[in-house]
Amino acid sequence: MPTLSATRVQVQPQLDPETYLLLSQRNFLDAKALMELTAAWERWMPAAHTWRIGGRKGYLLVFLDAAVEEEIDPLWENAPAQAFAREAMAQALVLGYLTALRPGVRRKGCAPVPTPTPALVQAIAPLGIELHESGALSRKYATLTYASGALGCESCHVEAGCPKRLGLDIQP
Repeated sequence: MPTLSATRVQVQPQLDPETYLLLSQRNFLDAKALMELTAAWERWMPAAHTWRIGGRKGYLLVFLDAAVEEEIDPLWENAPAQAFAREAMAQALVLGYLTALRPGVRRKGCAPVPTPTPALVQAIAPLGIELHESGALSRKYATLTYASGALGCESCHVEAGCPKRLGLDIQP
């Protein structure tokens, strides 16, 4: 079985209020929401990790530390609206890192999930991330996609269960 290297990638993403609005299902950001978004972005940036797996034509892995999940998960019981907003912030942060590396993801509105090969599973395991046969990752705020090449459905492991394929209106 071939082995894939994992190399840390340094990137400085830009805060994208439009992505947050989409994910949080809001129409606008008032001053309080913008301050919360900015504070969470700054607080969670050190918890964000970006890796290139397998070289230039390999894969990109972006994930947030488990501490972000541990901050958000308890909110669901007593403050679900706040939990939903923070979850959207965490997702926007992951997408910010990903689109800084692959701008086409934002335009296409898609980051195809690669097939979980044994080499790929083995390469990301030392990073504390499990890649399941379904294509799901063990971290809630994480994504794994191709580092280069097409961003279409034809290369996606989860194509059959994709929200776009199921007729859900997901806009980039």
